[in-house]
Amino acid sequence: MLVFLIDDDQDDQLLFELAISDLEHPIKLSTVDDGINGLEALANPDFNPDFIFIDINMPKMTGLECMVKIKEIKRLKTVPIFIYSTSIDPDLAKNCKKLGATGVLEKQTSIADTSRKLRDIFDTIAKMERSKTAK
Repeated sequence: MLVFLIDDDQDDQLLFELAISDLEHPIKLSTVDDGINGLEALANPDFNPDFIFIDINMPKMTGLECMVKIKEIKRLKTVPIFIYSTSIDPDLAKNCKKLGATGVLEKQTSIADTSRKLRDIFDTIAKMERSKTAK
């Protein structure tokens, strides 16, 4: 599984990477530090992440702007995109989903909490996929 993180904070990237490494799944993580670099990476047709996590507050381009641009890339339309932010209020979560986010993930302060949240996301998406295939 390939996970793509777009986040300008190096500490948050490291925490996310350590949380991913705690999971049982074989996961490769790719990171960039802003939305423009994220879109450049995603322009490569050979780069096809299974999940995309985007920090909402970044310089140059916000996470929401980046997500909207990603949704315009035909081959990535069905890739789950999660907005990843320090604080998420209900109105922000609602707006994110309205603009196409699969969900929102509040940044945790510990590796264990982040791992647990990521495991829940991956397990939920996997169950949804299995349910679609069973029909």
